[in-house]
Amino acid sequence: MNIIICGGGTAGHLTPAMAIYDEAINNNHNVTLIISQKDKHIVPSEYYNYHTLKLSSPINLKRKIIFMFQFCFAFISSIKYIKKYKADIIIGMGGFVSLPTLICGLFMRKKIFLCEQNSIPGKVNKLMAKYATSIYVTFSKSLEYFPKANVFGNPVRSGFFKITKHDARQKLKIKDNDKVLIVMGGSQGAKKINEMFLESLETITKEIDNINIYWLCGPLWAKHFQDCIDEKGYKNIHIFDYYNDMPSLLWAADFAISRAGSSTISEIIVAALPSLLIPFPYASENHQYFNAKELSDVNASLLMEEKDITLDTLQSIIVENMADDRLQNNMKENMKNLGANMAAKNILNSIENIVNK
Repeated sequence: MNIIICGGGTAGHLTPAMAIYDEAINNNHNVTLIISQKDKHIVPSEYYNYHTLKLSSPINLKRKIIFMFQFCFAFISSIKYIKKYKADIIIGMGGFVSLPTLICGLFMRKKIFLCEQNSIPGKVNKLMAKYATSIYVTFSKSLEYFPKANVFGNPVRSGFFKITKHDARQKLKIKDNDKVLIVMGGSQGAKKINEMFLESLETITKEIDNINIYWLCGPLWAKHFQDCIDEKGYKNIHIFDYYNDMPSLLWAADFAISRAGSSTISEIIVAALPSLLIPFPYASENHQYFNAKELSDVNASLLMEEKDITLDTLQSIIVENMADDRLQNNMKENMKNLGANMAAKNILNSIENIVNK
């Protein structure tokens, strides 16, 4: 098959798109990604064939007007790409950038498939659902919106299944008995979490011996917090705006502080990484809270809303969970019940069966 996968706007839409891309290539299909122009830094061009569309989220009147003009150009470009690659099917991963390609696919009578990462679906997938040949969701809560959808989980990149904790630590040059903490604010960063974590560093570095911290601040905050770390003279704290080798990083870690995007959660499950999930409070329909609740309900992760976090609670959670193997092992064991999902394989198999009927 000739497949176009479209979506983006955040890493949460893109990483599952890349997972399906990898699986499709392994099955000898021809695949092209159509992503947001601002997401180019996330997708390694040496591995993926992709094109970009420029679309701004229509969050206010001015942006809505800009969006309308951008959409016209994106629509024309989508027609060109569908014709160029002789696409048989279009897979939409969500985000506004997927909309013009999905609509073009409908007009050109291509089969449309949708993947929804979050418990509460996004606007584009809600809009396009009635036109989709099939829909694949991560969480059972999404069935409230798409009753006939398939609950297959969220596709995780193949690299997460090809590495061990020992291999990851060797790659990052971390000793086996060192402690590794990851702080992730999502692809957009998280100002409050970052600022509170900075305040907590003095206590954390005193209480936990041989700790290595990998701090993903987001592009808006990386330089500021790097300057703060340099000024205070902290050691073994590594600041990044974005980290390209997430399989190695998550497998090497002992504990994570993270937002609760669906892709991040799925990767945490595969890497069996104990975590504190802090949902982004302004996510559409509070979907990150419901994402995180899927794990906390089975004691596979801790869940705390941003409004409830204090400096003392953050410090105590980190120190207690980094120091107590029993707490970590309990979360790891409960994650086994969630399964290291094979969503990309299951989604592609379903699509192949539908197309080949």
